Amino acid sequence: MGFFKSLFGGSTEPPTPEQFAGIVAEAIRRAGETRPWTFDSAEFRLVYAENGKESRIVNLANLHIEYCTLPPGDRKAWLKRTAVAMINPMELPEDFEDVRPDLMPSIRPRAFLEHMRLDALIKGNAPLEMAHLALTDHLVICLVYDLPTSMRFVMHDQIETWGITLYEALEVAMQNLAERDCPMMALGDKLYIIETGDSYDATRLLMKDRVQRLDFNGLPVALPLSRNTLFMTGSDDVEGLGIMADLAEKKSHEARSLCPIPAILRDGEWETWLPPADHPHFEAFHLFELKFLNGEYAEQKVLLEKRNEQTETDVFVATFSAIERDDKVRSWTTWSKDVPTWLPKTDYIALFDPETEATRFAKWDRVASVVGDRMQERECYPPRWSVEDFPSAEELERIGVDDWGK
Repeated sequence: MGFFKSLFGGSTEPPTPEQFAGIVAEAIRRAGETRPWTFDSAEFRLVYAENGKESRIVNLANLHIEYCTLPPGDRKAWLKRTAVAMINPMELPEDFEDVRPDLMPSIRPRAFLEHMRLDALIKGNAPLEMAHLALTDHLVICLVYDLPTSMRFVMHDQIETWGITLYEALEVAMQNLAERDCPMMALGDKLYIIETGDSYDATRLLMKDRVQRLDFNGLPVALPLSRNTLFMTGSDDVEGLGIMADLAEKKSHEARSLCPIPAILRDGEWETWLPPADHPHFEAFHLFELKFLNGEYAEQKVLLEKRNEQTETDVFVATFSAIERDDKVRSWTTWSKDVPTWLPKTDYIALFDPETEATRFAKWDRVASVVGDRMQERECYPPRWSVEDFPSAEELERIGVDDWGK
């Protein structure tokens, strides 16, 4: 369905990844960076080094999309601003009153924090604790100090320095967000769209009082597709959910993506949500979910394997996979006998016995109902379960074999 496609506006041919790396590196050099760099094509990033160690990482994927969607005449100025902000990080004021007018809430993928933590451990550094609160299974609420030319995340120790609580800081940030203009487009009474372009559109789902005043068929359902796109419809609005799914697919190329998995506002709190399995749009939203989780698990697997190698942890980090059959896509992973494994959460588990070379597919919930006491959830995101003791022959019989197409 082209979920990972990058579409570029205008007629100007976009630069290749290699060309773009050179363009950004030159802009950063002009802004004052003198250290040598290399282009990591596999990760699409610039890696700067000093004394043989990584000193700066510049991830290029989102920058590439933003650059290519800008009108050609605006690109030079954008590059200059971006490069200057990269090499001249702002300092946070020590007095909270100096921060107050420019403090904003910002939704980010939960994996953002987890990747920062693992990357710091791999590099031998103490992980920095970003000030944040959980929003859904896949999203967190962060705080940013936002000035016209640059932005900086607020760390937990900075909150303590200011002598306030995280909730007090968030209350101030939410008031600042509420004071910003927020034009909203409505497609009849089926779908609401917020796209102001100020990088806080998805974050506006935190303004729950305003959301609840809108007219929905059922409970409010929000899809925070990217920082600059928020869709909302009702949980019982079949047509609205269909429009939401179609637009999400068409706009899936946007930079600064967040999460294509809907959230529902129930009892005053947002929680991860999918339509029921028999819903006409379940497969579309489930496919968004699988593609999103596939990317999250793939990045996590690389980091976990690097960390395990450092700590000499002998465990197999299982792959999150997906397959299509009868117009349905389902996720699966492999649990092999006698192989300590960290399993990702999937629809199915392929239970493999290398002695007999027999593989049986079973639904995750069915496996957990029989041997769940031996599946220990780890403290990580996306979630994984540690398994060692393979099901016995009697347990395999109780688990049974599921028809993959069902």
